[in-house]
Amino acid sequence: MGEIKFNVPYREIRDQLVKISDNYVKNIWEKRRTACILSAGELLEDNGYLPAGTVYEAWNDRLWFSVEKNGAELAHYFHEGIQYGPNFYIKDLGEWRSPKGKPKHPVHEIYTQGQNKPAGVAHWTDALNNELEPELYDRIEKILRR
Repeated sequence: MGEIKFNVPYREIRDQLVKISDNYVKNIWEKRRTACILSAGELLEDNGYLPAGTVYEAWNDRLWFSVEKNGAELAHYFHEGIQYGPNFYIKDLGEWRSPKGKPKHPVHEIYTQGQNKPAGVAHWTDALNNELEPELYDRIEKILRR
């Protein structure tokens, strides 16, 4: 699994706004839709949730995250917070590696995950549905009212 996606609820927010205000929020043009979707990534970035090397893009109604480091796709690794193995340590390089050609399986959880830590957060998209949800709705509402 490479990239991680998050469905941004901008249409639900628009529907709530249409019920309580004028119809000027009714149509969501392409630039505004993209801005709503990207605001979720910006919010995570502003709050220190995304690991270094994370990029995000708006595709359809989703925000897609990709994390790459030294040519390796790491989004699933960081998002799930699981370390895959088997791994062995190369003392001369000071790095961990996996044997080539052998299947990987979950070994254990990453213990260094956390907000504002280099490894990122195990479930950063969960924050958008929980503690960051009010701020996400606020940002999207401002974009829709422009």
